[in-house]
Amino acid sequence: MRALVLGHALDPTANAVATALAARAGGGVVRRATLGALTGARWWHRLQPDGTVSTRLDFGDGDAGEFDVVFNRVEPMLALGFEGWSAADRDYGQTEWLALLLSWLESLGDRVINRPAFGTLNGPADRPWLWLARADTAGLLPHPGGATSSTRTFPPPIGHVERLELLPFHPGDMAGLDRAMGHAAPAATTADVLVIGDTVLGDADAAHPACCRLARLSGTDVLAIRLAQMADDPRWRFVAANPAPVVDGGPALAALVALMAARAP
Repeated sequence: MRALVLGHALDPTANAVATALAARAGGGVVRRATLGALTGARWWHRLQPDGTVSTRLDFGDGDAGEFDVVFNRVEPMLALGFEGWSAADRDYGQTEWLALLLSWLESLGDRVINRPAFGTLNGPADRPWLWLARADTAGLLPHPGGATSSTRTFPPPIGHVERLELLPFHPGDMAGLDRAMGHAAPAATTADVLVIGDTVLGDADAAHPACCRLARLSGTDVLAIRLAQMADDPRWRFVAANPAPVVDGGPALAALVALMAARAP
């Protein structure tokens, strides 16, 4: 098995996966690459009229650039500065580079763990409200919360705690009595669930099927989900999700490596 692990050089998850894969499959079959390494490679990427796609990467060291499985933890495009370019040329270069990477990763199909989703390279970069809507579709009730544009005119319910991420806009000046605020009811119990392929790790067993559905709906193979229970309601409710959690050891790392081995043709 030839595996490519994409991610920042200091990404603990990418480094742990690369190390575990090398130990499992033997040295010399795992390549570690950053976004910068991909920009430094020579590319041949062709889309044929019949829909087939052919790609060859030349890293300049004799590597043919063909991989059986890819673990995608690539960093955001803004990490590429395109130093010395004008602002207009930099925006154009990033757009074209994003299009190339999206086309390449999509062409690999299920060989990619965490395929691009909704136009982003590594899982959906959605705002919390979009995650709440998707979780509801998956069968997870939302944890009670909301947002107000004025705590003076529309104060949050008594007892709610602040959650800045629920604001649908930049909060601006957070001082004073009349300010915007994202808020949620305090949780009696919380649980963290990690979905890796068909494996679900964590507590809240009753919510595991819905967590799997949420991962499928979001188009990601690896998804961390925070759940909560209310004091007067035993049902697990969705709080937040993270498509790029840290996975650097234990059963989660073993499940991730096993998923990559299973995806290799």
